[in-house]
Amino acid sequence: MPDLFMLRQIHFAPRLTVNAAAATSTDTVHRVRLDPNVDPATLAAVFHNSATFAFAEIMGRSYGGGILELEPREAEQLPMPPPAYGSAELAQDVDLLLKANEIDKALDVVDRHVLIDGLGLSPRLVAGCRAAWLTLRDRRTKRGSRR
Repeated sequence: MPDLFMLRQIHFAPRLTVNAAAATSTDTVHRVRLDPNVDPATLAAVFHNSATFAFAEIMGRSYGGGILELEPREAEQLPMPPPAYGSAELAQDVDLLLKANEIDKALDVVDRHVLIDGLGLSPRLVAGCRAAWLTLRDRRTKRGSRR
């Protein structure tokens, strides 16, 4: 049974979702299995950051309609902070924000807590990652909406 799911085809932003229902899936989603020592909710939380999102746009492929697709190998190679930089509290906060469709706020929280305070990246570098993600995402989605 997978611990997490990640959609192969992405419209707005990548998401890594905990498989709380212990569900199975078709090949339209990536099934993520973790080492037993890794908490799925914490990994899902630290995934949602500006650097990982920017690299998803760079490493993925853009298809008709502005869809971003990540093949299994591309998804596996996405740079991600170690889950040790997350916490149960961070996971809960990020989960609530994502459920409310507050993706930018979730990124703000993870960027500050994990990338800046945890990993010591400069706020300027993190802002550059966010700007890169937004530019690449907007270019992809606008290209897909042309008729």
